[in-house]
Amino acid sequence: MFYILSEDFSLPSAKKVTYPANMLRINYFLGKEIPSETPNIKVEISNKKIFLQDSIVNFDKLFFFNSKLIDIIVKNSRDPVQLYPIDIITKKPTNSEAVYKLVVPLTALNCIDKAKSDIIYSQNEVIIGINRLFLDLKQVVDHDLFRIKDYPALTVVSEKLASIFIAEKISGIKLIPVDKFKI
Repeated sequence: MFYILSEDFSLPSAKKVTYPANMLRINYFLGKEIPSETPNIKVEISNKKIFLQDSIVNFDKLFFFNSKLIDIIVKNSRDPVQLYPIDIITKKPTNSEAVYKLVVPLTALNCIDKAKSDIIYSQNEVIIGINRLFLDLKQVVDHDLFRIKDYPALTVVSEKLASIFIAEKISGIKLIPVDKFKI
């Protein structure tokens, strides 16, 4: 079984995310590395309770994970990721030792089972809605963390990773079974 990795919007979220002028956000979603010379993304935090979360919830569909969550991914995923530094900005100094990084999945797969899925396409063959999503298991069987090439805003995790996230009580994320996901 595979899951869509999503933010848990019931938790406090980042107030604002500022991107460097030369950062191509589309590269993040397409599974391409962010050039190392790109300045850090700035994440503004107004609620210090965020530092109790393993993932900084934000509305930009970017994954800002702490070292605990990053360690789980690096040790247990067969797919490569890029870890990109971020600058956390708070109005008042905090004594939090938490370090968060942008996690960029570097695998993008052409893996939608179009025969089983119920997907709405625009005239340009761009996905604009998903009523029911199925993955081609032959394409994803050897993967743990990846983007869907036809709809790269989605990040998918394997049951193996999802089980570890649940066992470790990872906060700030939601796991939605792929076949239950709708947009």
